[in-house]
Amino acid sequence: MSVLELKNSLLKMIVETDDPLLLQQAIAFLSTMKGEKDWWDLITDEEKRKVTQGLECAQNQKTLTHQQVRLEINQLLKK
Repeated sequence: MSVLELKNSLLKMIVETDDPLLLQQAIAFLSTMKGEKDWWDLITDEEKRKVTQGLECAQNQKTLTHQQVRLEINQLLKK
């Protein structure tokens, strides 16, 4: 796929969505990738709280293995 085709595909997706959160996330992603802004400054306070909470859990060794997470998800999905 050419650069022009990629741009047109992306533009079509943007034009067709009315989800403000998705659009904000797209802007944040592109801004971060271009080095214009730090992603931390673009996420919501709730997202910052969750990241901080996750880091605290990791520091306190309150984590799950990939296998444990897959098992929990499979149980939720009743697989």
